[in-house]
Amino acid sequence: MIVESALCLAEDADRIQVGGGSWTPASAMGVLLLERLTAHAGLTFELELPSEATKAA
Repeated sequence: MIVESALCLAEDADRIQVGGGSWTPASAMGVLLLERLTAHAGLTFELELPSEATKAA
């Protein structure tokens, strides 16, 4: 994940939308980093939404 973050900074710097300051990799690179991690690092991500029973509690 660290290497893909570094490569994202090096190769996709012109596509990163944030300016200066302190950002986490996910906040700064968002979808660009997600695409790299799934394409090159073999990671997968899923979004789990709470069930109706959880919402009522």
